[in-house]
Amino acid sequence: MSSRTFIAGLLCAGWLAVSAAPAPALGAPSTANPAALPAAAVPAAPAAEHPKTVILGFDGMDFALTTQFMDEGLLPNFQRLAEQGLFQPLETSNPAQSPVSWAVFNTGTNPGKTGVAGFVSRKINPPAGTSKGSVGPQPMLGFNTTVDAAPFVRFPMALENRVAFLAIASVGALVVGLLLFRLLLGIPTLFAVILALGAGGLGGWMADGYVKSLPADGKVPYVINPMQGTNFWSYLDSEGVRLRGIQVASTYPPDNEGPNTQLLAGLGVPDVGGSPGTFYVYTNDPWAFEKGTGAGGEIVKIYEDDPDARPGFFEGELVGPRNWIRRADFDHRIDTLESRKDDPELSTHERDRVEEEINRIRSERKAWSSKEKVVTPFGMNADRSGGAVSFDVAGHKETVDRGGWSSFIPVAFELTDSYSAYGIVRFHVMECDDDEVRIFVPPISIDPERPPAHLPISSPPEFSGELARAIGHPFETLGWACMTNPLKDIEDTEFTAESFLQDIGINLDWRLEILDASFDDASAWDVYYQVDGGTDRTAHMLYREFDPEHPLYDEEYANTEVNAFGRTFPLKRAIPEVYKEADRYVGHVLDRIEGGDLGEGALLLVVSDHGFQSFRRGVNLNNVLHDLGYLHIKDGMSVDEAFDAGRSKLLMYVDWERTQAYSLGLGKVFINLQGREPQGLVSPDEYDVLIEKLRGELLQLTDGDGGPQVVTSALRRDELYDGPWWKEGEAKRLVAGREESVHHDGFADLFLGYRPYYRVSWGNTMGDLNRAAIVDNDKHWSGDHVSVDPVHVQGILFSNRKLAQPATSGLIDIGPTVVRRYGIDLGRTDMDGRPLVFQGDE
Repeated sequence: MSSRTFIAGLLCAGWLAVSAAPAPALGAPSTANPAALPAAAVPAAPAAEHPKTVILGFDGMDFALTTQFMDEGLLPNFQRLAEQGLFQPLETSNPAQSPVSWAVFNTGTNPGKTGVAGFVSRKINPPAGTSKGSVGPQPMLGFNTTVDAAPFVRFPMALENRVAFLAIASVGALVVGLLLFRLLLGIPTLFAVILALGAGGLGGWMADGYVKSLPADGKVPYVINPMQGTNFWSYLDSEGVRLRGIQVASTYPPDNEGPNTQLLAGLGVPDVGGSPGTFYVYTNDPWAFEKGTGAGGEIVKIYEDDPDARPGFFEGELVGPRNWIRRADFDHRIDTLESRKDDPELSTHERDRVEEEINRIRSERKAWSSKEKVVTPFGMNADRSGGAVSFDVAGHKETVDRGGWSSFIPVAFELTDSYSAYGIVRFHVMECDDDEVRIFVPPISIDPERPPAHLPISSPPEFSGELARAIGHPFETLGWACMTNPLKDIEDTEFTAESFLQDIGINLDWRLEILDASFDDASAWDVYYQVDGGTDRTAHMLYREFDPEHPLYDEEYANTEVNAFGRTFPLKRAIPEVYKEADRYVGHVLDRIEGGDLGEGALLLVVSDHGFQSFRRGVNLNNVLHDLGYLHIKDGMSVDEAFDAGRSKLLMYVDWERTQAYSLGLGKVFINLQGREPQGLVSPDEYDVLIEKLRGELLQLTDGDGGPQVVTSALRRDELYDGPWWKEGEAKRLVAGREESVHHDGFADLFLGYRPYYRVSWGNTMGDLNRAAIVDNDKHWSGDHVSVDPVHVQGILFSNRKLAQPATSGLIDIGPTVVRRYGIDLGRTDMDGRPLVFQGDE
């Protein structure tokens, strides 16, 4: 046998072993169970040619502000759109909160059918009706759980029977190798057997590595989308109408989409670590301390590696996900040994040895748990004289000037030898001089080109990568893709309003790139739906600079010049400047529609989920309920005494034996009802009388004697909603594409709406007390809509077509409008809204 033949055979054997072995774990959904992730199905051809519909959603764009800025001539493209077709207020949801509002928009149904009634709900910990239960706040952007890993791995058999899987991989590689080397290559039998044995060994080794990369407990972390109901595009999908959705809120994880739907999820998508968004500030300031910030950030000290030999060189670590695979391995080994320890046939000596091994593994787990999060190193070289920093992440090098932002840089976090979580990171150089090097790292997004199968950010899974390739670079996938939290923590982070606005611009730019790429590919979709959150985030963070009556308004600060969106303006103009960016966006879309890029009859709808008000004063309902005699504090304490004793948090101060009502969340009141609440006091017979009395008293609440009325609406849940979710009980919920029956705790008994300038206080959200019932808002987060009476925070509706008949409209009506436009009988749907009919679609 020639050396050439031998080398060729060896290469073939290597190829055979690698191809016979499974791909890296969790790399793709299993083909063995295609029903698990229906989004992976091949798109069906559309039934016929359909007219185009474009829906642009601007989170938080306010009707009154839009009208004001149009009157001032700041929004020529919105004015142009209004003159072509339609401009009117769009009624928001009750409550006016983004997860509630977008869920109503997406489904065309009331919150009683979507299951979402706020950013925060309350969780009842059983058993109800006993002194052992408790209640507490529960965020409603997603519920963390674990699900079977089988649908998310390429070879589920590796989870079900590891020994058999390894045997089949080894024997299969050996047999195929023998056939290849002996029959196809004609290698003599002895050499063919030797090479085949090598192929079998290599195949077994590769398969063993794959098995070790799988979670030992056969589970993967997953998020349950709290939003239920049927999205309007599901009805379109069933009729062959194709939708492309970009950054669509309340859709994470998108695990139940049809074959004619392409969807990139928005609000609710976590960072690569599975958190809502953890950011980092790296600094060499000698007076800085390593600590966490109030809004989920971390301050990290960095030190020059060798100031003499390498001045300005620093090393740091980017922090990724918790290593849940390693954690599962520890737990599985302990559980296995615990089971073995109970074997009655073990001798005392053997049992002691098992116990020693359990203790050893527990000690190893404890030592490891302090470093449970996976990190990857990065280096940076600070040119203090030039005010620039050069970054090096896994060989990717980029230099960023002071005040600048890097591009999105791929980064890998290795959980096992064969499985990594892939993210994209950006660096923002805040300071670079002789006094300090300060670097801001936003939450690390899931890489759109390589998202883990158990963290699906798009449907079908490959869609996010297709978008990245279409625009030529990755993009931020985090659901809350604006830097509100570091600006909230400005005292710790020193993150500026200018940096915040620059980030708004970066996000708007890549969204516009995706829109252009999608319009260039218009033959691939019939309905285009895209959401941007910049208008909402700016109003949250910079309303106090816009409102001279805000308690924290500082004229000098409001007049500070900043540079963003390619122009310079004072901070007090930040909100109108962001509206101008939205106007630029709309003008670009109008130009493309009018240029014929979408064919004849294209319908453009521009919407927002709610409006905005200045947030000047915070109302704590638990203080109010205490003052009115509905809520009592343990041991007869006063509010001040509870504060001084450190007992004012998370409803832990409540004397449930005397309390009739309490509050947590954003403007919600719960009755301490017998049979429902853990320590219920109010009997069902007393419920209606109590709630009507309480409602009347809350509507009379004023801000001081002779002050303005604070509460302008107080509505019962049974007046607002219908469906399976508003009242506690059983309902069907989708989990990883499968329907499950679950028990749920229902909605609050009363939903309050405040007059403009008032909002629920910060402490009330989590069930805390304040020192007083109504206090000034002293936070940078200075504009809001949550808990404001919905009539005061109306959204917008624009269209390039006029209505056939004038009609009022709400968020709940847009889904039915689109469904009807494509000839689908609304009687076949579960929608509550009424369709708007535009001229030409009668």
